[in-house]
Amino acid sequence: YFDSPQSLAALVRNAKGFDAANLVLYGDQQVLRRDGASTPFPRPPVGLEKKALEGRMAIAHASSLWPTALLRCLRFDESFRIALDYEFALRSLELVQYRHVATRVAVITTDGLSNRPRSLLRVIAEDARAKRNNGLSPYSSPVLNLKRFLRWMSSPLTSRS
Repeated sequence: YFDSPQSLAALVRNAKGFDAANLVLYGDQQVLRRDGASTPFPRPPVGLEKKALEGRMAIAHASSLWPTALLRCLRFDESFRIALDYEFALRSLELVQYRHVATRVAVITTDGLSNRPRSLLRVIAEDARAKRNNGLSPYSSPVLNLKRFLRWMSSPLTSRS
């Protein structure tokens, strides 16, 4: 969810002077974990957003604003259940500019479908398909997939159902 009305206003203020038809504005976001801890969502270094997206979903959709015209033109590929936003971001890489706004824009939790242990194989498969569909190697993030696998292996058996 958006952190506050001021966060949204900060995003809009930072759009001035840019072509709104191809500008993706994104801010920082906080992750609320199941154990009650709170940590910042890691974001890519400013200026390296496109390179970071080739490895993983580096621009959190909850803290970003995308051009409506781009959404109408490209549309989401609804054959994806988990990596829908990631595949869309990859497809639009060459069409957009990114602008980071240094303010917390969103707060998210870790209980979504992509973080559930039973979804691990689907997450990996959809990420790989999104990369393949967009001319990238599906093996470009082996460390991330290893971390996901280890988290899945250490989870209680009851949560895999």
